[in-house]
Amino acid sequence: MRAKWTIALTLLLASLAYAEPRTKELGVIDYFKSYKGRKSEKSGKRVIKYFVAQLQALDLKPEMVDVDIFLPEHKAERDQYKRLVITCHTDWFSQKIYEGMNDYVKSGGLLVTNSSLVLEDKDGDYQIEEGEGITKYPAKTFLGAEGTQSLYMTKVRSLKECPLTEGLKTGEWIELKSKTAGRLLRRVTAEVIIESDTIYRGKPSRDQAFLTYKHQDKGACIYLVGQVSRTDDPTMLQILRNIFSDKTLDWLCMQE
Repeated sequence: MRAKWTIALTLLLASLAYAEPRTKELGVIDYFKSYKGRKSEKSGKRVIKYFVAQLQALDLKPEMVDVDIFLPEHKAERDQYKRLVITCHTDWFSQKIYEGMNDYVKSGGLLVTNSSLVLEDKDGDYQIEEGEGITKYPAKTFLGAEGTQSLYMTKVRSLKECPLTEGLKTGEWIELKSKTAGRLLRRVTAEVIIESDTIYRGKPSRDQAFLTYKHQDKGACIYLVGQVSRTDDPTMLQILRNIFSDKTLDWLCMQE
């Protein structure tokens, strides 16, 4: 038994010793390069453009990467990135791609999503047809939350001090410059760091998660529920600055 433990420890140390360093800071998924002809393509491409512009305004240099980077054959390329980003209006992914997201997180990557990741392209053909549907895989694994119906949010409140809430006073509501869209959220295992109010189908407002994270093995997934679009909202910019800061990366991930 002791010999087996020695062999296992040796293999683990060897894998750590020969792990390739992550040399690329940030990749943004170029979703509509593969998922063409969607009704949301025009608005989705516009959102990606705005999101990239926001990142560049924070002195970041995002690279556009294909959605297939999450497939098993692209793992070596995927694991070069410290952070990968999924914007909103990118609704459908195959099970293999979701599994790649999970592997990316477990391997030490920081996955940042502005999409609820609840829809599955069941045959993985990049076309959404009858019979496609809901998946709970991300909620049960790397995402730790399930976002469904659309709603709006007008104010946010930080729940605790950490790298993700730097510059935001804990416990104090902050009015957003304009209302932002998002999803009605059911938390599963994710940690809620920032919460918001909700405007949902004329129902009384209730507080829900605005920013969550789920740590898993060496990495983590951050879910920004409030959708990033064309905005100069200083609060949203501060939240984005925190999400992509080196402090947050060091706090949530073990990377070479």
